[in-house]
Amino acid sequence: MHFAIIDNKVWIQQNMTEWEVGEMLESHDVPKSDIVVGFLSPDLRAYTKYAVA
Repeated sequence: MHFAIIDNKVWIQQNMTEWEVGEMLESHDVPKSDIVVGFLSPDLRAYTKYAVA
C-alpha cells in the first residue's frame, strides 16, 4: 500500500492487497470526500464513491 496526504485528503496511491482500504478509512471516520483513489485516472475517479481530487 502507498498513501499520500495532499491538500488535506488521503490519496490511496497503490493497493496491491485484497483489503478495501477506502472502506477501512471510512470506518475510522475519514469522510468519503477526503479519500481519493489516486491510482485511477481523474476520469475514472468520478465513478467511485470517493473524491475526485
